[in-house]
Amino acid sequence: MVGDSQVYGNADGVITVGNAIGYDVIANSVNGCPFLDLPSSGEGLIDCRSWQNQTMDFILKAKPDVVVIANRTNGYNNPGTGWRAFLNSSGSPILLREAAITAYEDSLERVLAKLALSQISVVLFQNIPEPKGAGSYSMLTDWINRDRTVQVPLESMSIDYEVAAREELIVQKYSSAKILNPIQVLCPNGTCLLIENGTEL
Repeated sequence: MVGDSQVYGNADGVITVGNAIGYDVIANSVNGCPFLDLPSSGEGLIDCRSWQNQTMDFILKAKPDVVVIANRTNGYNNPGTGWRAFLNSSGSPILLREAAITAYEDSLERVLAKLALSQISVVLFQNIPEPKGAGSYSMLTDWINRDRTVQVPLESMSIDYEVAAREELIVQKYSSAKILNPIQVLCPNGTCLLIENGTEL
């Protein structure tokens, strides 16, 4: 399982399910660095492009049965939010949304093609839906929410449907690749469960 901070958000579930059906799971993640062949902006302790290359080299050598890719695509494909952006060949941030999406599509296709050529199956774990305006939480917030259950309508969540649709079109080209859309589980019937009995989901 490889990707940026989205791996932190779903690794426990993937490991639990993987182990239950007989798989060993390795999770490898760098915050703010998607598993693509594109670097991104933002300082980090590990060089993003080197990590991407080394991780791909390891995958092609180890030949796992399945690679689960989990990236926070909402962030990179919406550079106007001021979070992070993909970098172009000269190392400058790609600041226009359409250019960012095109760069993402091209990179995702190259990654999937490389894995398909090595007969490695892929599950693309799409962006986990996020509350709009989500920020950091304090101990006071945790205390206030200790017994609460909070549900919100799906339309109040930040979801990039355009990018998700483009991902599905790319994945359809590869018989060894599948999509996992977490919205269907986290937001059934158009309602998203954010906090359950004080536990933030």
